[in-house]
Amino acid sequence: MLKWKQTGRYQRWLWFIVGMMVLASWPTPVSYADTGPKPEMTFEFVYETDAPLTIVAGEQIQCDLSDCSDAQPLEEAGPQRFHCTETGCQSLAYGYATYNQLVIEFSDGVTRTSNVFERRTFNNTYRVTVFPDRLEIERTGGTVNSIFSRYPYLNLLVALLVLIIFLVLVLRGIAWARRRGSA
Repeated sequence: MLKWKQTGRYQRWLWFIVGMMVLASWPTPVSYADTGPKPEMTFEFVYETDAPLTIVAGEQIQCDLSDCSDAQPLEEAGPQRFHCTETGCQSLAYGYATYNQLVIEFSDGVTRTSNVFERRTFNNTYRVTVFPDRLEIERTGGTVNSIFSRYPYLNLLVALLVLIIFLVLVLRGIAWARRRGSA
């Protein structure tokens, strides 16, 4: 009776496992180091003015103090930015300060400043009411991302756990095949 090792199935199985491991670890041609989710804010505008207006320019101010006496504009860095269309604004950041404020220039030539507002969750939606002399911001919704986006090392831990389970199953399969072939 031929042993399992002698038939070549063992060697084919081993080459298959080695090949799969090489393919799984093959480097990708492009690597993105900044691929995780980022907090964002969306601003929808409602007008309480006599004439319809459009947005010309805008700036989001970041503050650590509740009165915004330490105001700094949101920096443009990589994907982090504040931008507006004629009808709304949106920002994306690596992280926001606790307090924020908008300064928006409209088509009537008036630059309006908002009240100070807080960021509460990962993604936030705000209603900006435009009055003749000011902006009022009210939070209308928000979502909290999953635990994996708050703790990026958890992704690595889960991937390593899956790899360990895979390797244990493969090694047990090889051991089982050896025992069966030698019997």
